[in-house]
Amino acid sequence: MSASGHVEVADGRELHYCSWGPAGASPVFVLHGTPGSRYLRHVGGEYDRQRVRAITYDRPGYGLSTRLPGRSPEEDTPACP
Repeated sequence: MSASGHVEVADGRELHYCSWGPAGASPVFVLHGTPGSRYLRHVGGEYDRQRVRAITYDRPGYGLSTRLPGRSPEEDTPACP
């Protein structure tokens, strides 16, 4: 894993992420299914070989990412970057 952290969205919730592959490579955002997490990735150095930086994140309400109280994951999907 190259990096792990979180960003705060406009309404105060947090989206937690991981990035995989070379830092200077072209970014590709990977959306996990349900269930899933920011740790979903391909193994074996494929991102390095392809010169791709994969960025995975926990969708709102999954893993460490937060969602607004009373909302379902489907209602929070537009908040994903």
